[in-house]
Formats: sequence, structure tokens, C-alpha cells
Amino acid sequence: MLLFSAFLGKVSAQDIRTISKQKPLTLSGSIGASSHFFSSGGSDASRPPHFWNVHGSLTPTLYGISLPLSFTVNQYGGSYAQPFTQFGISPTYKWLKVHLGYRNMSLSPLVFEGQSFRGAGIELNPGKLRFAAFYGNLNKAVNEDTTSGRYRVPQFTRKAMGGKIGFGSERNYFDIIGFYAKDDSASARVLTKSNQLRPQENLVGGISFKFTFFKRLSLSADLAGSLHNQDEAARKIHPDSFSNNTISTAARYLPLRYSSVLSYAGQAHLQLATRFITTRIGYRHVAPDFKTLGTPYMLNDIRAITANTNLTLAKGRVNLNLNAVDQRNNLDGRAVSELRHQTGNLAFNAMIGQKLNLGFNATGVFLRQKDGILRIKDSVRLRQDIFNISFYPTYSFSRGKHAHSITLNINNNRLQDHNPVTAQYSALDAWSLNAGYNRQNVRSGIGLLVNVLYNSFAQPANRYSAYGGTVGASAQLLKERNLGLQASVGYQHNDAGKGNGSSNIIYNGNINWRLKKHVLSGFANYVRTPPVLVTTQVPYLVASDTFYGGLSYSYTF
Repeated sequence: MLLFSAFLGKVSAQDIRTISKQKPLTLSGSIGASSHFFSSGGSDASRPPHFWNVHGSLTPTLYGISLPLSFTVNQYGGSYAQPFTQFGISPTYKWLKVHLGYRNMSLSPLVFEGQSFRGAGIELNPGKLRFAAFYGNLNKAVNEDTTSGRYRVPQFTRKAMGGKIGFGSERNYFDIIGFYAKDDSASARVLTKSNQLRPQENLVGGISFKFTFFKRLSLSADLAGSLHNQDEAARKIHPDSFSNNTISTAARYLPLRYSSVLSYAGQAHLQLATRFITTRIGYRHVAPDFKTLGTPYMLNDIRAITANTNLTLAKGRVNLNLNAVDQRNNLDGRAVSELRHQTGNLAFNAMIGQKLNLGFNATGVFLRQKDGILRIKDSVRLRQDIFNISFYPTYSFSRGKHAHSITLNINNNRLQDHNPVTAQYSALDAWSLNAGYNRQNVRSGIGLLVNVLYNSFAQPANRYSAYGGTVGASAQLLKERNLGLQASVGYQHNDAGKGNGSSNIIYNGNINWRLKKHVLSGFANYVRTPPVLVTTQVPYLVASDTFYGGLSYSYTF
């Protein structure tokens, strides 16, 4: 079967003042094809024996406005429903920007950010004025499908509008933000009675500000309050139902229903930036029931305190970064349990002379689960400490026409589980060692590579280790060095700690040829597993041979 997909991409902003200098029409892009082959001596093949595809990317440009289009054709088409098309344009003129079609705008990280709309928007920034507004659809209606053999999640059309107005510059500003969204319950067909899809309604208001003191110290914050109707079809609440006069007055203007949830969120950051050091302290609080349909992937019921310090010395040759996070949930005490998550990270990098580079990274994660409204049994209580340490020096030097590089990477992962029931399955101590040497002839383009590795993985009930190495060579041939060749052979022995281990021999080859706008490449990978002695009753496990290779061609214009 054939698959054809078209994507008409989002167009970047264009300054209208330069339109007379643009060419009326230009065309650029690429087209190509590839074919992959796979065979295995095992009983179960992990991929089809042959796969092919033809692909292309075309970008017509009309007076400086790019209209990208891409397509792919291959033998898989049964899982594809329809082409996906988006188009948007954001022309600008001095301090005016207009958004039309599929566009993105950011009003506030707690109000509207991280999703596109299909409609119209405008941004005005004359002098100190900061104004933005939009109106359009956030969701496209999708009917529930129970006949095609695969489940399709239904959704309603969601119309939304939002805007902000403020005053200031990037260093000092104050903005007021508003957002409103509502689902059209008649826009999609829902067939399953148990489906939990409900039309929603959301009104969000917030403020964002940033103030800079003494050119080095800055304070920024975002605050938001959200009224979220989880079921827009729920019965409305009459304003006279509230004894509080303030709430009763607000209810005459706000869409309050019996499914309404009123909640809040906020975050603030204090930053000190000097020539050598930058320190940033942050606080984030998102109430348990806070939700905005303008930022769909935001987690709620979170309180997080963050701290970050970056130190740069020796004209940028020495860099030290410290980062710490303390986060927990169950802010209102109504959750089944409370999980506290503390993380610390130290990263160090230093250039010593012109040849030696030292890198070090250490991370610690501490997880603690406490009782909430229910008492948690000690046999299932989460209490873990996770540590990761990495050391990765690099030494590079040149002698004559040869460039040499020696690399080393040592990594240790450790998980300490303080739960006696789960520790035997989750506690671990894993080490990884990788060392390599590369020599490259600068004149001939011929290089040699040697790499060795050792891995170990230990748990109370399991142990695993592996060691091996790789030897390879590469070359850049022809006058323009546009023909690249690479080949390597590797060996790896695996030992699971139970009986004899197994070994793999791995062969790799690559070729790449470039001629102006043409690129032809190919690769081949062959893995052989020799026979393995299992037990005296089962003397040998049948050897396996796996081959994976392919060819590809592309033309760019």
C-alpha cells in the first residue's frame, strides 16, 4: 500500500518593508529515495525484510514568504487516515505584527503558552506599550470511531480568545493577561456512553512582571487565577445562592456551575548576574485543582523551590554549575500520599592548556513518600536514593600530519532502595567504562579508531557484565574528499552470571559520496552470535546471523 502525507508548514514572520526587495517566486527543496534490507537467522524477525520510501521537501517562496511542503511515499498506508495541513503567516511592519492561520503566541506560562491556534492575532509594541490579542480555534472536532478497528479519541471544537496589555521593556515590564475558552458540545459525535469526554469552559486572568535593580539584580513573577468548568453542561449556580456578597456579585459575571473549580498558580524568580557568576532562585506553586486550557500540559498540585548557580573563570575555560530542586505535592492534604522529590546536580568542565579537557558530573535524587489521607504500608512505601557520577576527560594533540585524540568515560549509577520488600528488584549498582583512541591523517584523510568498553550491572538477585572492543578505519577520498568510507569490526562478550556467557561479533560499513547537489550513501551491519554451550543436556544454542543494510539517494536544489 502507499502512504502519501502532505504538510504545509507554519510560515515565519516577514517584515512588509522588505517585500519590494524580494523575488516574486523562488523554489528550493530536496527529493530522495531509500531502500533498506533486513534478514535474521532468529525465529522472530524484528523488522520486515525490505522497506522502501520516496520522500521530498519543497519550499516555494512568494515575495519572501516561505510555503514549505513535504511528502513521503512508502509501502505502509493502512494506519494513515488523512493528510495533515497547516498554514500560517505573521507579517510585520515596524512595531505591528499580524498573525493569520495556524500561529503561536505566548501570553504567560501560567495562562496561555505552548500550543497553536487557528485564527487571527495581533501584537502592538509602539514604544513602551505591550499589547497582544488573538481569537481562534484550539481544537478541531474529532468524532469517536468504533468501526475502523482502532480507537480514536473524540474531542470537541474549542474556541478561545486571549490577550495582554502592559507597559515596559524586556528589562522592566508589567502585563495584565486574560484568556477564555469554551468547547462546542455539538461539534463532535460521542458514541460510547462510558466516554468521559465533557465540554469544558475556562476563564483565566493573570499578571506578569519583571523589575531590574542596579542592572544586575532582577525579580520576575507570573500569577494566575483560573475558573474551570469541568462540565459546561452542568447546571448553573444562581448568584443569590452565595452568602458572601463579593462572590455573589462575581457570580453575576462569571460562568459559575456546579462543576466549576476556582484555583490559582504562581511562580517567581530572583536573579543576580555578574561578570563571573549568575545565581537564580525560584519558587513555583500550582494549586491541586488549577487548570488552564491555554497551557494543556501543566502539572498541578506542585510546590517547587529551585536554586541555580553558574560560575565562569579563566576567561571561560573553567565552568562550574550547581543546581538544586526541592519539590512536593499534596499541597492541600487531600491526596492519598505525599511524594517529596529532591535533586542536586554539580557539573564541572575545565580546559587545561590546549590539549586536556576535564569533565565531571554528579547528580543525586532523593524520593520520599509520606502518608496522605491514607496510611501507606511500609512494604509499598517509596523511599529511594539515586546517584549518578560521570568523569569524562579528553586529551587531543597533533604531531606532524596526524591528529590524535584519547577519550575516557567512566560512569556509575547507583540506586539505594530503603524498602526491604522491593530492594531486591530495584536496588542496583551499575558501572560503565569506555575508552577510545582516534588518529586522523590530516593530509590523506585516513583515520584509525580503537575503542574498548566494560559494563557491569549488579542487583541483589541479578548480575550482568559485558566487555569488548572495536577496531575501525575511515577515509576521505578523491580530490575534493567527497567520497567517505568507514568500516569497523567489534567483539562483545556478555555474561549474565548464570552458566556460560554469549558473544557477538559485529561488522559495520558505511559509504557516502557527494557530488555537488547529489548525495549517495549506503550502510551495512552484520552481527554474528557464535554457538553457546548451555548445559550438558542442551550442548549448544543455535548460532544466529543478523544483517541490516540500505541505500539512499537525495538531490538538493
